[in-house]
Amino acid sequence: MKAKFYLLAGLLGGITLFAWGALTHMALPIWKDVMHEIPNEQAMVDVMKSSGIQNGIHYGMQGFFLVTFFGKGMDDGVGMGGLMITEFILDVMIALLLAWILLRTTATGVLKRARFALMIGLMAWVAINVSYWNWYHFPFAYIVLEFLDSGLGMFVGGLVIAWLIEKYAPARA
Repeated sequence: MKAKFYLLAGLLGGITLFAWGALTHMALPIWKDVMHEIPNEQAMVDVMKSSGIQNGIHYGMQGFFLVTFFGKGMDDGVGMGGLMITEFILDVMIALLLAWILLRTTATGVLKRARFALMIGLMAWVAINVSYWNWYHFPFAYIVLEFLDSGLGMFVGGLVIAWLIEKYAPARA
C-alpha cells in the first residue's frame, strides 16, 4: 500500500507542480518585464565564444552575472522537449519528497499540511532566490515571480498531496 501511495502522490503531485510552473511561466505576462531578450543575440554569442567563454556561470566585478549554455536553441522547439521531460521528472521527485515529509508531520488536515508545504517552499525560496537578490542583485520583480512559481507552487502541490494523505494515507509505522 505504501508504494502505491507514493507512486500516486509522486505522479499527481508532480503533475500539479509541473502544471503550476507552466501556468506561472506562460500566463503571467510580467515575466516579459523581468527577463529581456538580448538584441543582436548572434553578435553577442560570437563575442562571448571568441573571448573564451564556455558553458557555465560567469561574473564580473563591474556588475554582470551571466549564465551561458551554448546548446540547441529553444526557439526551434527541439531543445525544449528534453528540458520539459527533465523538469517533469524533477517535479515528481519533489512531490515524492514532499509526500514523505507531509506524512511525517504532526500537522493534520489538508490545509494545515498544505501550509506546512508552503513553509518548505518559503524556506527554499529565501535560501536560494532572496540570496541571489542579495549577492547578485537579481531584480526584485524576478524574486517575487520566483516566489509565485516555487513558493506558492509548493503550497498547491502540498494541497494535492495533503488531500491524498487524508484519503489514501498508509498507516504510520
